[in-house]
Amino acid sequence: MVDEFTKPSYQEQVMEANMKYAFSDLGIYRTYLIDGPPSRKDVFKLNAFVACCGASADEKTFYELLKITTGTTDKIEKRTGNVGINLTFGSDYGLDLRKVASVQKISCPEDNEAASPVRIVRYDEKFYFAIADTRITEVNPMSAPEWVNVDVNGKKASSILQNELGNLMGAIPTITVGGKRYQSCSYIEEGSRCNFCALERKPKDVTPTDFAEVARMAYRENEFTTVTLTGGNTISKNRGIEKYVPYVSAINEMCNIPIEVEVSPPRDVKIIGDIADAGATSFMSNIEVFNKRRRSVVCPAKSNIPIEDYMKAFRAADCFGLEIYSVLIVGLEPTESTLNGVEFLARGGVTSVPLPFKPISGAVFGKKLPTNPRIYLETARAAIDIMKDYGVEPSSRKLSGCSTCGGCSVEMDEVRNSR
Repeated sequence: MVDEFTKPSYQEQVMEANMKYAFSDLGIYRTYLIDGPPSRKDVFKLNAFVACCGASADEKTFYELLKITTGTTDKIEKRTGNVGINLTFGSDYGLDLRKVASVQKISCPEDNEAASPVRIVRYDEKFYFAIADTRITEVNPMSAPEWVNVDVNGKKASSILQNELGNLMGAIPTITVGGKRYQSCSYIEEGSRCNFCALERKPKDVTPTDFAEVARMAYRENEFTTVTLTGGNTISKNRGIEKYVPYVSAINEMCNIPIEVEVSPPRDVKIIGDIADAGATSFMSNIEVFNKRRRSVVCPAKSNIPIEDYMKAFRAADCFGLEIYSVLIVGLEPTESTLNGVEFLARGGVTSVPLPFKPISGAVFGKKLPTNPRIYLETARAAIDIMKDYGVEPSSRKLSGCSTCGGCSVEMDEVRNSR
């Protein structure tokens, strides 16, 4: 007999039940968000909605925002984490909220979803988040840094590292085919990718020096710049962590900057000391789905990595002086399971980053509905409370990187702004 909990249709059933109001019934959502004049409380709800479902804009506004925030009108790259434009908002309510928000043209929404009812509109030379004819809060697009269009060894700097709220995200090349290097993941190469992932093999012939040059330029422009390095999974004894060492070392030698490495847990945890010695300051290894049976459905290959391997790696990273983090995706398993994962990690001194599930075109789950914003906000707040009980809440994070950026999630905004 097939357990209902492990059925691949589980996620679809939950999302359909929880998200009908989000796109198909604007009236219901509008009442949920702004039942009366917009308030500070409503802006927190909007923050969760944008984290889960993004925003939309007319074509002119869309390209204007794209030009301001990315320095280009090129199509924004899609990744498993987040995608979008750098925004701050809520200042008219005394709030400091930050998002790397996915924004689409209303005239040409993605094939797998309707345009978000939360729109970015232009009014009196200012931008606002709005629903229907109600402007909720002013939006301040963050201007692209000067370095993004600089040529670095024949490559555009923003193709090497991408700016997300001052954190530079970059994927290192992990495979070589026919003498050419690519950004990829072993699970993709063998046809067993995680179902939420749309990463594809992509040419990326970059060197550690290329990464270091971009980091140095960004640091000179903004001394609070940080770096997060990713690279997909590698099927090897240590799951590819050794490939990060020269990149971390090159960046560290060129500028004293916080560096986070996002990687699967190595079998020999002593190698984590190599990235620490090279200059890494934090270690992020993402469990993503905590329940073992559900994890095997969502991440068919990655689920073969035992949860215990993650905790062994976290303990080792902590001993080497690295901050330790792990992503859990809200909406791909029951909320109770996600919060059990938060507690499991917190007991081991690990800070969780609760991210909402967002469908990405090209992924197996590319046509699923995103996480219900209401449930996401409730879950994130419950996760913060659990982490506080163990002394690892987001406010205790000392260094920056993907873990402390908060652009994909809401927990950093929640603790930065008293609710």
